[in-house]
Amino acid sequence: GWTQVAYGMMANLRGRLIETATDDPDVWVVASIDGTDPRAMPPGFQDGDPLTLVVFVFNDHRTPREIGLTLHAPQGMRFAGQGRTEQNTMDWETFEIGVDRGEVGLDSDTRHAVSLHLPERTAWKIEIPLAGTPVEGPEVVRTQSFSGDIIQPVRRDRPLATVVPVDPDLLGTARRAWLRLVLEDVHEGEGTAMVGGHPVALPKALTADNQTRIVEIPVELAWLSERTPVTFIVNEGNYAGYLVAMTSLVLEKGLAPE
Repeated sequence: GWTQVAYGMMANLRGRLIETATDDPDVWVVASIDGTDPRAMPPGFQDGDPLTLVVFVFNDHRTPREIGLTLHAPQGMRFAGQGRTEQNTMDWETFEIGVDRGEVGLDSDTRHAVSLHLPERTAWKIEIPLAGTPVEGPEVVRTQSFSGDIIQPVRRDRPLATVVPVDPDLLGTARRAWLRLVLEDVHEGEGTAMVGGHPVALPKALTADNQTRIVEIPVELAWLSERTPVTFIVNEGNYAGYLVAMTSLVLEKGLAPE
């Protein structure tokens, strides 16, 4: 049942990806323009048929969440009709799984705000027909640069000092940057990364042995250089240390509006 609902809801989440952002790592958001991938077109699609913005939200928390979501029409396009929504349901007496469907009017032809109450482990989707033509080429480009040090333990008496090379052309044109790490067994408050000499608290990444978690932390562009030093330390306290499996920096530039 879950498989049919999940793949059914995500069937048209395909085509050119649209940039999304969330301030909650356990609320996932992804969006695309259906009808833009010649290898995966909507059934019966013909030239001239409207493209569709598809936005999918998943609450991975074990408790309900109130979610505010703002949708923008892709650059060069506008909304051209009502939104169609889907949300998966669960009857906790019969354990029957289903999907609630509905339609919503939009605030304007370029922007729409949504307030969601999403139960735990629940997905919600909206489809909005579009008018206009997507701009050519990517509007957002993210470049990831890697340290050569992999799978390195960090202990109280043995910090890890590494370097991440960064393309100098990106340093003058990027608008945002993140420290992207693969970590194992980091407890709350246990670790700090010094990025270009500036402290960044590591989020917890409680994992089993030989399992890792990817974390992404915003950093200031001013901290970065062509060879950005990154040093990992264990904070004061009753901590045993952790593993840094991968260290990288991601820099973003593009034409998309802020």
